[in-house]
Amino acid sequence: MGKCIESNFEGGSIEYIENDDKKISLSLEHLEKDKTNHWFNFKVEKDFEDLVINIENAHLTGFWRGWEGYAPYISKDGVRFERTVNPFNYKYEENDDYRMGTLSLELNNVGKGTQLAWYKPYTIKDYEKYMEKVDSRSEFNVVNHKKGFKTVEYISSQEAETLMFIGRQHPGETMSSFFMEGIINKCIEIIDKFKNKNIIIAPFVNMSGAIAGKQRTDIDGVDYNRAWNRGDIPNINVLKTYIKNYNVTVFGDIHGDEVDKDDFMYVNPETTVGKNRKICESIVGNIEGLKLKPMLTKNQAIKNAIANGKVYIPNGQTASRFVEENNGFEDVFGFIYEISAHSTEPKEAYKQGEKLIEAISLNMDEELQG
Repeated sequence: MGKCIESNFEGGSIEYIENDDKKISLSLEHLEKDKTNHWFNFKVEKDFEDLVINIENAHLTGFWRGWEGYAPYISKDGVRFERTVNPFNYKYEENDDYRMGTLSLELNNVGKGTQLAWYKPYTIKDYEKYMEKVDSRSEFNVVNHKKGFKTVEYISSQEAETLMFIGRQHPGETMSSFFMEGIINKCIEIIDKFKNKNIIIAPFVNMSGAIAGKQRTDIDGVDYNRAWNRGDIPNINVLKTYIKNYNVTVFGDIHGDEVDKDDFMYVNPETTVGKNRKICESIVGNIEGLKLKPMLTKNQAIKNAIANGKVYIPNGQTASRFVEENNGFEDVFGFIYEISAHSTEPKEAYKQGEKLIEAISLNMDEELQG
């Protein structure tokens, strides 16, 4: 039988092996060495009454522990996405020398054009459409940079305390875009609480990676959240200029997590004191089920990654570390917010973005009253 899979579209990613009238065999996109992409997004170009989709190399992704019990997203029209009724069945063997694993997904009544994705896609078109709405109806300015990169800004003065939020450094973590919409819309709604502050938001940092269907990198294989010590990434250079020119006191880097069943927030124990502790406690108190985890040293992070079957890239510098080192560890509440792909739907991610801003605004009120 002929090939019945299509992934040649924005954000598409999968490699076709073979198919018959009841089964399609695929593999995740191969990257460097023995690694694969975690993100997948493809369309089935044939009708199937009963279909089994096997992804043969699922063990090669750095986040392979996140496959068991995971239900991906499916759409009949490419617009309305929902979780598959059946989750993945992940069968793997492991010993000291190797690990082998295959993902298997059973589907019924699959029509031509049915789309399957690791998480609900959030495309460049979605982003552009949303930015137009923001630009037309708020006190925020949408600033255009090179190659479609945009920031959303509310500036009181260069000296004012600045809240800064960034999303989609890892382009396959599409849940962060829904979260970022919640952040922006809530900031617009309660802007009076931030009248003497600055707010700078970069909702979609890694656009080339999203177009190319990458999970963690841009089209050239660069992990942006390990590249803040470099000077050759234009979008990161824009953000570093903001950080150096403004008094950033709150910095949030929004991500998605492939393995954990809980939403959680990494914070640096060195910075979570005084006012920063109040902000942290407000966020945790306002978002039900949110867990706290400490930002780890490099050695701790390597051990933790190995123990949890996660990928860890030891070289480079993250965004939150750059901000703290540039603006002072005690003066910045920097955090990494991780949205669970397993447990958190797009609407809930959006609500969490709103609740994050609500929690931070309470502490802004306290400062004004004091």
